[in-house]
Amino acid sequence: KNVKVTGLKNSIFWDNNTKYCVANFTIDNCVFELATEAVENEALISFKAGGAKDFIVKNSTFMGNNAVAKYFIRYNNIARLDRYGYDVSETSIQFMNMTYTNNTFYGLLIADGQWGNYNGVQGYARAKFDIQKNIWYNCGKDIIRRLAGGRFNDNAPRLFAYNTYFNNDKSTAESEAKYDNSETILKYNPYFEAAAEGKFALGASTEQAFKS
Repeated sequence: KNVKVTGLKNSIFWDNNTKYCVANFTIDNCVFELATEAVENEALISFKAGGAKDFIVKNSTFMGNNAVAKYFIRYNNIARLDRYGYDVSETSIQFMNMTYTNNTFYGLLIADGQWGNYNGVQGYARAKFDIQKNIWYNCGKDIIRRLAGGRFNDNAPRLFAYNTYFNNDKSTAESEAKYDNSETILKYNPYFEAAAEGKFALGASTEQAFKS
């Protein structure tokens, strides 16, 4: 919480292939300026053998050079509540919570990168998603689908609102709408003031400035 990291040259987190459950993994009000290319563990947050029950990223900025990692986050197939010993009966209120709110993600993935790799929580009814007010800019395609390992279980609670998706300077909100059909924040290329320097103010003369 409340930290700034400059020139990071490896994963933000790696579990060293250990099969444990992190009860709460939270990044809050942080800035990561990533200087690396192709992190060793493929993912910036890599649960190679374990996972997190509650994964929360909020109020933070992640900046890369468009060649950082294959995945933002990766879970191994051990990452399920029942395998951690949590009650998953029909009357249980336990969920694996995936929360992204008020973040900017810029240029993090390699050309064929995918936001998430979730072998463990794919289509899992006990995964709950809260995805609001984020900007993904040049961070790959099918971001929302990848948040759920390729698909959502119909019974999984999920809330989407005011997220923005751009890839190669074009809005991809339409292709993301299969899962997230809420209103986008930015409909036009924002032409950030100086994204490489962490300045994400809108350009003064952009389409967005006139039409937002």
